[in-house]
Amino acid sequence: MAFGDNHEQYKSGDDAAGACNRAIASVRKKADRNERVARWSTWTLVIAGALIPVTIIVSTQESEFWWGQLIPGVLGALTAVVAGILQFDRPHERWRFYRGYQRRLETERLQFETRSGPYAELQPGQADARLVQTLAELQHQQHQEWETLGPSSGEVAASAQPSAAPRPDGGAGGPGTGT
Repeated sequence: MAFGDNHEQYKSGDDAAGACNRAIASVRKKADRNERVARWSTWTLVIAGALIPVTIIVSTQESEFWWGQLIPGVLGALTAVVAGILQFDRPHERWRFYRGYQRRLETERLQFETRSGPYAELQPGQADARLVQTLAELQHQQHQEWETLGPSSGEVAASAQPSAAPRPDGGAGGPGTGT
């Protein structure tokens, strides 16, 4: 197999409809994965956050360390980790992004198969060429937009930097502030 013969959104030898179906399957798989992560992480945040005060109330009746310190601490840490995943992976945005491209590709396939829209007046060979051209444009556009979904290395580094502690007198303090 030569380099470039297979790709997740096309396979060497695919006809136009096959390439479109493969592209749809690829973005559907990504949309479905991000949907699962988005839903799981949101439910985890809601449930863990809601359980923290409940465990503290339970700790007034028994096992003060377990219910009042350890379990709320673990739940708090879990919510912090999940919130970090949501911030950096942005599964809700990726879910919407991939599902949008899935729908665009499905619409294009429907117009191609029914010879409507931009395919209405085209001969079969011309329609195939038009679909392949549109697929290539959509895949290029998808890649360009995808690059903007994740945080840049600078954004990640900046979020990991501790901010300067405020001074008791309300000033910002810290090195280089001139105070």
